[in-house]
Amino acid sequence: MYYYIYDQFLSHKKYDKILAQIESKITDLGIKDRILKMSILKSVPELVTDALRKGAKTIIVVGNDQTVNQIANLIAGQEITLGIIPIENYKFSSNQLQYGQNLIANFLGISEPLKACEIISARRVESINLGEVNNNYFINSIKILEHNFQIKCDNKFTLTPLTPDDLIGIYNLSPTTPPPVNWKISHKLFNPQDNFLEIVVEPQNKKKLYKILKTIKNEGYLESIFRAKKISIKSLSEKPISVIVDNFKILKTPLDIKI
Repeated sequence: MYYYIYDQFLSHKKYDKILAQIESKITDLGIKDRILKMSILKSVPELVTDALRKGAKTIIVVGNDQTVNQIANLIAGQEITLGIIPIENYKFSSNQLQYGQNLIANFLGISEPLKACEIISARRVESINLGEVNNNYFINSIKILEHNFQIKCDNKFTLTPLTPDDLIGIYNLSPTTPPPVNWKISHKLFNPQDNFLEIVVEPQNKKKLYKILKTIKNEGYLESIFRAKKISIKSLSEKPISVIVDNFKILKTPLDIKI
């Protein structure tokens, strides 16, 4: 049985049209079962617990990366298939990072809602790695928002930033979306099935990043990617530093991260 969990932001009337199209599509495909909607009175844990109690084996997230992360954290380690129907809800924080995106769905080749319904109907299922940071799971990334820190990798080597100009991120999927020019090489480096996380020195200028990814075979860029299975991050001052997990959840050091 398919359980569809709608994010609370989809209650806004501007989403009525796309939700009607999705429900018509899944009806035509014969995969419309239970629809559960988040609300002030119905939290994510309550909806997921209810679905599992009733025997759900497939849970479809209708929402964005934040929704996917929340539900993945609740079903990790269980024999549940997680599907995604991506709908974006754009917001901006003071440091200009975007919330409400669908980087996870885009990386997995799920580009828009109605196409996602067809993928779900076809049962295209893959197993991927999850990252874990201080007992929280993440699917895509951890981005470090400050620069006075130290990263220890697999107890073998240590990284410290040389300048505050670049963003350092830890990735299970990929640092860019939409896909960079050299898509195949990017997927080879950022493979969520290889049992490694990638640590990337990411230029703040996105045009510069696309240019680097276009010439990613150059040794100069490969020197800025480090791979590890276990990572620890600590502040080099008395004040803890912040990281953002899957583009929405803020955590503070010290952090222990593993694949």
